[in-house]
Amino acid sequence: MSLSFWLRDYLYILLGGNRGGALFICRNLMITMLLGGLWHGAAWNYVVWGALHGVGLCANKLWHEVRPHLPVPTQLHRGGHVAAVVLTQLWVTLAWLHFRCDSAAQANEVAAAILGLRPHPGVAVLPVEGCILAVGIDHMLGAIRLRLPMPPR
Repeated sequence: MSLSFWLRDYLYILLGGNRGGALFICRNLMITMLLGGLWHGAAWNYVVWGALHGVGLCANKLWHEVRPHLPVPTQLHRGGHVAAVVLTQLWVTLAWLHFRCDSAAQANEVAAAILGLRPHPGVAVLPVEGCILAVGIDHMLGAIRLRLPMPPR
């Protein structure tokens, strides 16, 4: 059993899972992700990692609650999907910095370098434009791969 399944089956569902309103679900997501971060180690960077993932999941849940009520022209749906993929990847990448770096200060330095807010702190850092390009290429290659016909058995 993986940690993800354990957190889902024995924590998230036990807390109430997806039953209830959006704020109740967000509470369950935040508790689950914070405890998932603590499971990795008793350090603030793991707690921040869990909190950022919880915030991202809550933002996604709240967006899906609000989105159907917004008057958005259908032409913008495709661009909105691309923007959502890029923003999600950027959020997850920045959250993982807290998992990988030794301290919150180091993670903040690397994040600032990625976002172009200061020069890189001595390590090779891909700026945000490079991250967006990499995500775009990966997304396009994934879409192409899914369209390839399956060979006969």
